[in-house]
Amino acid sequence: MANERKLTLTVLAVDSAGSACSAAVWRDGTTLAHLFAPMEHGHAEALIPMVQEVMATAGLDYADVDLIAATCEQTLVMDFGRRLALGPTAEVLVDPKVRRAYLGA
Repeated sequence: MANERKLTLTVLAVDSAGSACSAAVWRDGTTLAHLFAPMEHGHAEALIPMVQEVMATAGLDYADVDLIAATCEQTLVMDFGRRLALGPTAEVLVDPKVRRAYLGA
């Protein structure tokens, strides 16, 4: 259709659960940069430098990020102070209300 627009989405993804720490930047199905480090302790200290490095490698500023994804089992999405969705992350990310509010989709 002529009126359809392609949505470009840039995602900063982080994971500090378990025995590793990772950060990645993803845009429209392509991983622009990623880091992964196995570790038992020190996740909090390692995560911010990893995020800074993947952002620099991808050539992006934080203002370029549309969405931040973090490893979690449950996700709560707020929209102007009211609960929009709550539940398993995989379900919340595809919820039409969430996509409409945050992506205009």
